[in-house]
This record gives sequence, structure tokens and C-alpha cells, in this order.
Amino acid sequence: GGPYRSVSSASAAARSWASRRPVICSGSIEWARLPSGDGVIRFRDFRDREGSDFPTFQKALAALGDAHGIIFDLRGNRGGYGAMPRLIAADLARLRAKTPVVALIDETTQSAAELFASYLARDGVPLIGSTTGGLLGGRSEDLDLPCGLRLRLEHGEVLGPDGAPIEGRGLRPTASVAATSRDLAAGIDHPLESAVALLSDKTTR
Repeated sequence: GGPYRSVSSASAAARSWASRRPVICSGSIEWARLPSGDGVIRFRDFRDREGSDFPTFQKALAALGDAHGIIFDLRGNRGGYGAMPRLIAADLARLRAKTPVVALIDETTQSAAELFASYLARDGVPLIGSTTGGLLGGRSEDLDLPCGLRLRLEHGEVLGPDGAPIEGRGLRPTASVAATSRDLAAGIDHPLESAVALLSDKTTR
């Protein structure tokens, strides 16, 4: 019971939609079409330093080109590097001009995934779920020590859309929707259902 907090239960959130419909996987990106006609793109991580997964993201968008809306699933994404979040954010206006977008977040959305979520929020994309992990520091610098260890120093901070630091605080959702381990094990994904309902409202106005 209670909001899920582990990697395994976060993976269950992805399986709650993935196990019931065809899913295409390529690199760190998965995508599928929901029975509602909406598309889901799940980013498992952002470990791609150079943004070489961006063509895969564009492939996913092309495959879901006639979707009613797009859901970015950032749950279980522990982060990585900022290349992909920046590339996608730069392309976001073009996508949103023709398709409504929402995003799913929770406490396992961390680091670079929180950076991406903050980009989405600043652009007006609704965030659904629970507060992110609060593990997004500022710029970092790696120092190689004589003893063979590497020391990482972080300086500065990243602010959320409300002007408050994300580190140690997390990014709050636009709509708070809890997901419990019991529900997910039963294939019930309330945040995803809320995202579909929101997209339905946007596309029927």
C-alpha cells in the first residue's frame, strides 16, 4: 500500500500499460498506442550523453503521428545527462502545435528526468502523479584525485517553474494522483488514466 517508491514498483507502472498493448522498444525509449487513441512514450533513462537517441524519439512521434494526444512517461527514470531533455524541449513547441501533451512523474523521476519535467512544466505541459525525487543539482565538475578516486563537485542550482530549487525538494505535479503498488500489480494505473481523461478533455473542447 501507499505511493510506490521502489524501482521494481516503478517498472510495474510501465508494465501496467505495456503488458496490455503492443510496445515498441528502441534504446532507452518505448512507445505504444493506447485504446483511447493516445500515444505513450516512455523514457527509461537519459544516459545518452550526446543525444543520439533523439532520432528514436522522432521515430516514435512519427509512429504516433495521428494520436489524439501524447503522454510522456518519466516514472522510473533515474536520469543521466541533459542532452536529450534539451533536444526534446527545443522541439516541443512544434509537437504541441498539433497534439496535446501531458507527462507522468513520481518520486522515481530524478536528476535529468526532473530537468526534462521542469522544461515541460515551463512550457505549460501538465504534470500528473506525485512529487519527483528532488535529486537535481546544478552543474557538476569531476576531479581525478591522486589516489585514483574521482570526486564530483556540484555548484549552482536548478530552479523549477515556481522559482524554487528542485534539489532536495522535488518538482510538484500539476495534478496529484497516487499510484499504489497494489493497484499497479492489478494492472490499474490511476495516473495514466488521469492523463487519458485530461487529453480527452483537451481534444473534445
